[in-house]
Amino acid sequence: MPEAKKDPKFLTMADRVKNLDDLTNLITDWSSRFARSEIMASLNDARVPCGMVKDLGEVIEDENLHARGMIRWINDEEGQRSLATASPLHIDGVNSVDYQAAPEIDANRDEILKELRANNR
Repeated sequence: MPEAKKDPKFLTMADRVKNLDDLTNLITDWSSRFARSEIMASLNDARVPCGMVKDLGEVIEDENLHARGMIRWINDEEGQRSLATASPLHIDGVNSVDYQAAPEIDANRDEILKELRANNR
């Protein structure tokens, strides 16, 4: 896509915004000819900030997201696994939150009412 650098329709940000449909078509045409990994390599080589768009299945299986604790599998009281998202923010010296499945409706009613009564005294 080097020819786009010299195209007067795309020289400035204002030009690119004004000709957004043409630019989108150009990028779509260019990117449709390559695998995502090739596009990422090309953009990285050109020092263009970029990130790969992934579908949900790829996100769920992303080892980096699991390693960072941003997504994790949790089990409910019956042992059913569910996927939970976590905060992307990590603070040194602070343990991560112990994520658990939500309790069944009304499961901890007595505990909550006891705490509310104690706080109202």
